[in-house]
Amino acid sequence: MKLKGNLKEYMDGRILTDEGVISKVEKSLEKKLIKQANYLINDFQKKNIDPLQLKQKVLAFNKEMSNEDFKQIYPTMKINVKADVKIVQTGISQ
Repeated sequence: MKLKGNLKEYMDGRILTDEGVISKVEKSLEKKLIKQANYLINDFQKKNIDPLQLKQKVLAFNKEMSNEDFKQIYPTMKINVKADVKIVQTGISQ
């Protein structure tokens, strides 16, 4: 998943124009997003629901797989989540 956004407030007291601080905030957000996404995906798999429509993506790339095949492997399928967060602007906007 890719996320671009503006950082308007940061409670740590660090200077928001410092690239090192911005990079640390981006990495921290990426870790949190990955953790939350993995939690949701695991919950979806336990409930055997596919709101992300992964079946469509898998079947598009694997023509030999059937709907039944997917239903059988989905609950234990390993799904890798990647996050890329970019803060494109900092500070208070008017």
